[in-house]
Amino acid sequence: MSELASGKGDFELRRRLLQMEMLYEVGLALHGSLDPLYVAEEILQRALVMVDARAGALWVREADGRLAQVAAAGFAPAALTGLEAVLARVGAPAQLQQLTAAPPVGACLCLVPLASSHDVAGVLVVADREIRGSVGPFEPEDEALLRAFANQAGAALHNARLHRDLESAYAALQEAQKKVAQLEQLRALGDVAAEVTHAMRHVLGIIVGRADIFLAFPSDPEQTVRSILEGAAGGQQIIDRIDQFTRLGVGRQRDWVDLSVLLQQTTEGMQALWRQRTGRNGPAVTWTLDLPPLPPLWGNRTDLGDAFGNLLLNALEAMPAGGALSVRCALRADEYLVEVSDTGTGMTEEVRQRATQPLFSTKADAGSGLGLSIVFRIVDAHGGRLVLDSAPGTGTRVSVVLPRGAETTAEG
Repeated sequence: MSELASGKGDFELRRRLLQMEMLYEVGLALHGSLDPLYVAEEILQRALVMVDARAGALWVREADGRLAQVAAAGFAPAALTGLEAVLARVGAPAQLQQLTAAPPVGACLCLVPLASSHDVAGVLVVADREIRGSVGPFEPEDEALLRAFANQAGAALHNARLHRDLESAYAALQEAQKKVAQLEQLRALGDVAAEVTHAMRHVLGIIVGRADIFLAFPSDPEQTVRSILEGAAGGQQIIDRIDQFTRLGVGRQRDWVDLSVLLQQTTEGMQALWRQRTGRNGPAVTWTLDLPPLPPLWGNRTDLGDAFGNLLLNALEAMPAGGALSVRCALRADEYLVEVSDTGTGMTEEVRQRATQPLFSTKADAGSGLGLSIVFRIVDAHGGRLVLDSAPGTGTRVSVVLPRGAETTAEG
């Protein structure tokens, strides 16, 4: 008899040691995942093994306060219906309690609240502790083990649900950001349409007016036709600039570009254009060029030339009384640097912030407002960045920074 009692004692001791080891492993397993369904299933399966329960189920509290079943094992559908009736009657217990239930639910039920932050996050129900072929109630040691387990399970369940809620909130935020971006694109398209309408109405008004004068009154036909052609050319320029800004193929075709030579040629072309525009007695501009030979850049020569030309034209137009304009390029570490500096009127902080927006212009009687927008788009297409440094009365320095390894960006 004593040997039987000793054997039973050794069995219970080994069982308790195994339970404590399992409790430690449960803590590691439950906190290793943030998937609520996986965590719920792990809680149930670990609890069944830990206390040798025949069946079990897990309910979690939803945001509206109701209990929703998320996992079950060992119960027939009719038994689960009976369990839901039991929970509806007793509610979510604040303390662990054992109940006696009629078939098909089970003889002995143990309701274990899973608490987190002083709130019941769910209820774990285990039924019928199996003891050598029979079932019976859970012992005080089982209850103590389930209480300790409930603390870990409640925290793990709470963390998993918080993660789920954060993922849902992040997904909703991303969707909202997409909608905001779409609204911003529609607003920008509306701005483009308004500006195009205004500009083209003005151009067409000139053309129609000149044609009416030609038909209604005696006039110099050559001068009238010339005015009509100039008005049409102005409209064509507006359309060309908008097409250049909106075209999808910007910078797609690439080749090796000698940056120093491109800047030299672009500068010479802009000097000739400025002399033609201002005449012999135009404002004096002092040019300073610092264009040392550099390794070739992988890029779109036409687009880059257009970008630099826009920067030079902006600098010249910012100096109505003349001034100094410098163009320099350099290779620093893994980046090409192109700087265009002028001693013109400069920009306020508000203007500097909006300078790269489409159709924004500080010129009251000229300018499409697309120049710096095109520059920004071309530079961005080459994987670079555009930096504006300016203040009223101190001039402006525009820095174009392009990556030396731009070929990967270009081809990607």
